[in-house]
Amino acid sequence: MRLRWLGLWLFVLAGMTGCDGGLLKARSTPTPTIATSPTPLPTPTPLHVAGMPEDVPLPPGAYDVQVQRAGYLVIFRVEAPLGKVLAFYQQMLPRYGWQGDPADDRVVGYVATLVRAKPSGERLMLNLHYDVRGGFVVVAVSVARP
Repeated sequence: MRLRWLGLWLFVLAGMTGCDGGLLKARSTPTPTIATSPTPLPTPTPLHVAGMPEDVPLPPGAYDVQVQRAGYLVIFRVEAPLGKVLAFYQQMLPRYGWQGDPADDRVVGYVATLVRAKPSGERLMLNLHYDVRGGFVVVAVSVARP
């Protein structure tokens, strides 16, 4: 019986030794490496886009800018709540010479409309629509110049 145990013990030890007679190190499976390419950073929208009216600012984070009629009609998106985009324009438009009372701005549900004017007779209309599913605001800028 002792010989059987000794034989079994030697068999186990033989499985743990290599050809050189030394004990094998614990086998470890190599950690898989995932080849990654650097993720490009999103290109920030410049403060002004060609075709965007120069006296209408783009809010931070604006993207997918579509110029329908250069200087007169532009549509874009902003990933922000409706109130934040509305507040941006209420604060920034006077700096560009647009006049109007923010109390006259219409907000109904997920839609807002701002109308501003300049003493020269130019009129600006901004329509903002919050897309609930996408979590972004679609902004349509329309400028009428005499």
